Amino acid sequence: MLYLFIALSILSNVIANVSLKIGAGRLSGLSWQLPIQSFFKIITDIPLVAGGAFYVFSFACYIYILNQANLSLVYPILTSVAMILVTLVSVFYLNETLKIVQAAGILFIIVGVCLVSYK
Repeated sequence: MLYLFIALSILSNVIANVSLKIGAGRLSGLSWQLPIQSFFKIITDIPLVAGGAFYVFSFACYIYILNQANLSLVYPILTSVAMILVTLVSVFYLNETLKIVQAAGILFIIVGVCLVSYK
């Protein structure tokens, strides 16, 4: 059951990040001089609302995970796997570029996660 919640937490975190990126890209004309109008633009944008909802779900899963496992083990795994997946989705779905240095960084992250989770 723990592994299911880890997978759900990571997946919902990735969806939340991508949704917020898409929603933020759709916003234009936000202004601190018009805070009420800007606020309503944000809370009525479907990708932004979905991103927030997925963050809440990810948080709920994370609380369950913390109740079941060591923080020193699960936090590096959750954050690094989510970061790698967000990067891959950004490259393949959002058509962002990935530089060689970034790809090398991802490899180092993978090695680090393996070392952290080694028993």
